[in-house]
Amino acid sequence: MANDGGTGQFALNGFVLGDPYLVWVLTVNGASSATLSLPDEGIVNMYKVGGTFKYASKYYSPTQIIGIVYATWTGGPNRATLTVSHGCPPRDGGWCSPGFWKNATDGAWALTGYSKTSLFNQTVVPNYYGTATALLPPDGPTLNQVLSTPGANTYGAASGPLGLNAFNATGAFLTDQLVGGFDPTKVGVEGACQIDHFGNYKP
Repeated sequence: MANDGGTGQFALNGFVLGDPYLVWVLTVNGASSATLSLPDEGIVNMYKVGGTFKYASKYYSPTQIIGIVYATWTGGPNRATLTVSHGCPPRDGGWCSPGFWKNATDGAWALTGYSKTSLFNQTVVPNYYGTATALLPPDGPTLNQVLSTPGANTYGAASGPLGLNAFNATGAFLTDQLVGGFDPTKVGVEGACQIDHFGNYKP
């Protein structure tokens, strides 16, 4: 995402698709080089693109940059304009229900880094619910077993810091692996999941 007009000249700042970012543009005709001073990245070299210099940084809120970020340049006029041309703010947190994950495709699961066969007690709340039984492995049921079992308290009653039973805790855990993470205020809110059934992030 840290690209401009297909030039690729400032796409290699360590960003990957989905990262929050800002694109900085310094307009100063005739300058031969330019640098940008950022809050926690220090002084970085900007990339010359025509009569401007550009740089893609991590996302900063207005209070982090106004009166703090500045550019310097070599050659050219004494005056220049530094602007943020565009960017992508951090995605809000959400809530993808246990039912969503039960029916989600492999593409959606791939975004979490876990699979339906991952073990509940090694992932969601390690060793918290005491879910091991004679019929299950020592680390309890798989995530899919929890999501597919009628009676949300089968693998442990509501507990933990958010008061979630195993069923809802699994939904929260998987949602927390997505960009933006899990937002407990959105539990039960229609359309609060960040992705669709196939694993595509919603606009």
